[in-house]
Amino acid sequence: MVTTATQAQAHYKVALLAAQLNSGRLGGPLKAQALVARGIALDHVGRQDAARADFDAALLLDPASPAALNAAATSSQGRGDQERAVA
Repeated sequence: MVTTATQAQAHYKVALLAAQLNSGRLGGPLKAQALVARGIALDHVGRQDAARADFDAALLLDPASPAALNAAATSSQGRGDQERAVA
């Protein structure tokens, strides 16, 4: 259910980024960036498990990415998983 403009934009971003990721044209850091952006959008629409999967995939592609590390930590903190947020 969409209740805010942010959620509406997030649904649009999820679809757009899924299409980009499924195209197979992104690799390495660009794919990691797209996964982080989609993970953030998924968090905005309440799909935390899918968001976590995207953050984990991004970190596998680019383990030192500050954007991926910060997004994963913020998402974990939002779910109450302080141990994972700190890690």
